Amino acid sequence: MAELGEVVYTPNMVVKDRTQLISDIKAKLASVELDSDEVRKINNNPKMLYMEESFKEVKDNLDALVKALVENEDHQLNTDEAAKRALIKKVEDNKAKIMLALAYLNQYYGIKFDGLNIKNMMTFKPDFYGKNVNVLDRLISFASNGNNLKGDQSHDAFNRALASATGKLTYTNS
Repeated sequence: MAELGEVVYTPNMVVKDRTQLISDIKAKLASVELDSDEVRKINNNPKMLYMEESFKEVKDNLDALVKALVENEDHQLNTDEAAKRALIKKVEDNKAKIMLALAYLNQYYGIKFDGLNIKNMMTFKPDFYGKNVNVLDRLISFASNGNNLKGDQSHDAFNRALASATGKLTYTNS
């Protein structure tokens, strides 16, 4: 890097004040209740998902989760107010799906290995395997199929909706 002279390397993430955007998105997501009409449109019996604790944990951690979601979208936002409004609308239109997908990943991928949590990698770093993946679109797409949210479908849900980001066809494919 010496050939760059006085140019200082900075990662793609630049400190930006996203406080209002994070607050707006958090308010949209916090308004979702597990036992609600908007959730029943995705899965007509949300009690049978057995995600009450996981859903509550997601709601309790929305500050960190929304900050991570916004950071993943940051490269598209820059200072563009229209892009920010579009993001808020996308969240508003899909808030139940986003919350259900976050609760699902929290419940089934909250595995910790020596301080590393697989859930965080599955949720916010799906590009870990070299694929370009939009995190918000992935969450929305995952929860668009109510069958993906069922515990007895977790293996098939991975194959149907999550495997494509890893480059693996199945859990067992290496």
